Amino acid sequence: MKRFWCVCVTLLSSIALLTAATKDSVCTLSIQGPSSVTGSAVFTCYAKYVYNSSRDGYITPNWSVSNSNYAYFSGNTLYAKPAGYGKSITITASIGTAPADPTKVGSNYTSASKIVYLNAPAAVSSLTITGPGNVAPGGSAAYSCQASFSDGSSKTVTAAWSSSNSKYAWFSGSTLYSKKSAKNKCVTITASYNGKSVSRKVVVAKNIAVTSLTIEGVSSIKAGSSASYSCTANYNDGSVQTVAPTWKSSKKSYAYFVGSTLITLGKGSGKTVTVTASFGGKKATRKITIEKVRNLTGLSISGSSSVKSGKSITLKCYALYSDGSKTKITPSWSLNCNLNVNGYNMAVGNYASVNSSGKVSYFGKLQYSYSVPVVASYGGYSTTKNVTLKGTGKSTPGNSDDGNDGSGALRISGPASMKFGSTGRFYLYSGGKQVTSSSVSWSRSGTYIVVQDKGSYAYVKANSKPSGNSAKATVIAKYKGKKATKTVTVYR
Repeated sequence: MKRFWCVCVTLLSSIALLTAATKDSVCTLSIQGPSSVTGSAVFTCYAKYVYNSSRDGYITPNWSVSNSNYAYFSGNTLYAKPAGYGKSITITASIGTAPADPTKVGSNYTSASKIVYLNAPAAVSSLTITGPGNVAPGGSAAYSCQASFSDGSSKTVTAAWSSSNSKYAWFSGSTLYSKKSAKNKCVTITASYNGKSVSRKVVVAKNIAVTSLTIEGVSSIKAGSSASYSCTANYNDGSVQTVAPTWKSSKKSYAYFVGSTLITLGKGSGKTVTVTASFGGKKATRKITIEKVRNLTGLSISGSSSVKSGKSITLKCYALYSDGSKTKITPSWSLNCNLNVNGYNMAVGNYASVNSSGKVSYFGKLQYSYSVPVVASYGGYSTTKNVTLKGTGKSTPGNSDDGNDGSGALRISGPASMKFGSTGRFYLYSGGKQVTSSSVSWSRSGTYIVVQDKGSYAYVKANSKPSGNSAKATVIAKYKGKKATKTVTVYR
């Protein structure tokens, strides 16, 4: 019985230990932070508990790295070492102590890992000192150092400061202090950072004051653009230095400052503003002209509004600008529409064309007048001018647009003229009605056209370019032992 109770007590103790350990055990850890680090980066760790989710949250784990020669942790911050630049390491967050036997009851060790790439930091290309060019005897002046990097970025850095003569002036941090006895003395101050140095002279003098300011920068800016300005201060000790004044524009609706950059607005086009720089109790002003910017607002076409058969006209196109001016231009010309000729849609290219110079040529013949749109396109804008192709006012046998060539009961309808390369559709009429029978036989006479027989109609293409301005060919249709012909003029 005693042995039985010992076994029970031991078993219950083990269960209690397991339960207590399990209730406080962590289910998962997750690392949050960048996948690549330049210099240093902060990482966090989130813990999720098995039985008590109210404890879920960010924790401070034990941080470690796979190679301490490449990087190290200080608190939650990972710092890259020069030896690790361009390499990858594994960072690990853990809680508890890793047991020798991971299956040991009561073990509360949990970890998470993340691969991080260590970037080589951008190299310092240059340094700039910002601060006054003088300091009063027994006074002080604060300085800062800006570093420009090889990747184009820049920032204020913590530099090492030194003075060429500590008898007159010395640094404490980035503040320069001068002795009261150091009157009208000059020292050279130097800022050093990451292997780079920059120096400038500072005068220790009493009652140094700004005597005048000078604004440097362009005198005119195009509307809608910007320009940066600088200001130099002249002092009563004869020194000159670039300063950071307060900038102001006389008309903010025309132009305004962001820092030392003047930004102009379209509303100020053709206007003048006065910019003012204020520093050390002095002011400097300068007039800035905001140049007009001609923005394209549209197009216009001028020229004759009609053309006779066999003639041509030349159209002109003008670009219209926001300042009210206009300029003659060479746009892209087009003439692309269909004409309703005797109930059929015929391409305008069978009768007229426009070239790259705006020359509209009417080489066909139409019985009636047609208005066609000539389109000019330029700079994202298009405009249209309607040009009337004037009709002949009569129908000429063998050369009319209605196909009536005097063959009696049969007649062919189709274009009387065609431009080289164009295609027209021809129909046969008998007694005033269109023949829809597929038994119509189509052919041609002449080498300037080809005929594609479709039965009730035919496609005719002007496939050969005339040696002169034009040449004639004949379309032939045969139906029930009768024949109809139509003369077609082919133009180059």
